[in-house]
Amino acid sequence: MGETKKQKKGNITNLILVGMLAVGIILIAYPTIADWWNSFHATGDCPVPGCSQVLTEWLKGIPSRCRF
Repeated sequence: MGETKKQKKGNITNLILVGMLAVGIILIAYPTIADWWNSFHATGDCPVPGCSQVLTEWLKGIPSRCRF
């Protein structure tokens, strides 16, 4: 059978609430994730073994005027 208007309204409300919860969790978690990410890039260390050596070699091929 088809859904009634009340059931559809409840589904939309639940979807909006779940979306707001997801946005809230992302906003709360962002500083922690950003700090973790930046800690690898600030020190030159990477979570993958040998990554910093590969990046160093790659950067040698880029002219200095193009680097940050």
